Order: sequence, then C-alpha cells, then structure tokens
Amino acid sequence: MTSRKADSRFTPRYDCPDFWPSEESDDDSYFAHQDPDKARSRWVEEHFDVLQDLYNTFTQSGKYAFGRTFYQFGGFHTFCSHIYDSMELNRPPLTSD
Repeated sequence: MTSRKADSRFTPRYDCPDFWPSEESDDDSYFAHQDPDKARSRWVEEHFDVLQDLYNTFTQSGKYAFGRTFYQFGGFHTFCSHIYDSMELNRPPLTSD
C-alpha cells in the first residue's frame, strides 16, 4: 500500500460522537452554521422580494448609465451572493467580548 504525504495527520471522524449532532436535536442552526451555502439560500428566500427590487433597480440604472454591457456576466444569484457576502451581519466580530 502506498503512503501519502498527509497520512500521519489523518484522523477519521465518522465514528467520533462529538463531530456529529445528536439525533434528538432539531436544531437546524447547526447545519446553517456549518454550510454557508444553505445559510445564503435561506437568506435569499427570506428577502427575495426586496432583493428582486434592488436587483431590478441596479440593472436599470446601470444600463441607463453604461449601456447594455453593464453587468452582462452577472445574474440575480451572483448579485445576491455579493450582497450577502458584503453585509456586516455575516462577518465575524473583530474583537471578542
């Protein structure tokens, strides 16, 4: 059997009980915290109407100012991802209390 570079650091976690949440907990925030894509999709679903209005205003004013080539490679989901990533609520605090 071949040996790889990181074999000495590998520790399987599939049987570690601290790694997985208990089956009794219905806490969905565990998975939202672990998977940022699910948290982003939930956020987009919650604020869909506002984001849609904001995106339409963004594209209309951009096309008016810069022409049809404005934001041609971006779409609604790219715009939502940019807004979500730029929000201050999603950033970790700079100092710990």
